[in-house]
Amino acid sequence: MKIGELQEKKRVEAEWEKWMSQKAQEDRKRVEMAWEEHMKNKRPTFKRELTKIAKDIISKKKQKIVEEHGTEPTICYFFYLWNAVDYVGEVDLRKSFESIKGQGDEIIVGDYSSTDKTAEIAREYGFKVVNVEKEEGIVLAQSKIQNKIIKESKCNFMVEMDVHVEYPKNINNIIVEWLRNNDIRKKMLVLRGLWVNEQGELQREYSFGPAPVFYRHYFVEARGYDERTYMSYGGTHYGVALMQGVYGLEFDDKHVDNMIHKFHIPQKVKTLNDLFKVSDINESHVPATSFAISLIDKLRRNFEKGVRGVRNSYW
Repeated sequence: MKIGELQEKKRVEAEWEKWMSQKAQEDRKRVEMAWEEHMKNKRPTFKRELTKIAKDIISKKKQKIVEEHGTEPTICYFFYLWNAVDYVGEVDLRKSFESIKGQGDEIIVGDYSSTDKTAEIAREYGFKVVNVEKEEGIVLAQSKIQNKIIKESKCNFMVEMDVHVEYPKNINNIIVEWLRNNDIRKKMLVLRGLWVNEQGELQREYSFGPAPVFYRHYFVEARGYDERTYMSYGGTHYGVALMQGVYGLEFDDKHVDNMIHKFHIPQKVKTLNDLFKVSDINESHVPATSFAISLIDKLRRNFEKGVRGVRNSYW
């Protein structure tokens, strides 16, 4: 290559690197502004003010739970899945599995009687697979799957995984460091990454996180998830409301920019359509978020009495 050509190549490469650096800075600013705007306009949280008596009761209960089980940062990463190969495709499923492989103390896949290769691939990666029998008419019994995972786990802390996400290899270090420096009787860690919207732009994760970190024993004490809140909107919000509204925990949002939540809108639309075609919606299987909150209100008013009414298949 001639000297002039080499100089021109270097000039082009330098301009390209400069442009990419500027683009990265612009993306970071845009992402931060979008997040700030979201936080200004976000809906109220599920945390509702408790009476002083209720606060004292829960405070003593949390203290007792933590003293009994301790805070050693043993961590279980878990997926709740049904036909994930058909849902996201084998390539993306493997990318997600590969990113979390070897991290933490346990990796559990709650498999909702998949008919594709979901369970087989999970075992290939060395993950523990627990099978949950599929319920007729219920496309994804999220709360039931999570209850079995909670029962099977031996760890103190559990991190909910999403097969749309590729996780950073230092995620376990991030979580352990946070756990060693924060009071789990007051706060709960929620890792928020970036997600790719329909336009292909990166934005802050607005949902309750592709990786919320739960203290397992809080769920055990509350008899897990009420399985009447069987699908994502109900089950997720039941868990959020339990941690915020009953245990009084503040969510500590930690942003992890190399945790990318890919937006699979065709699959999501198809799945939501399937979910809303459920023909047998009755009092025992109500998906509504409002129903989840109403169940949590019973625990808020009288925890011991409310817990006795929680529907759980495993304990």
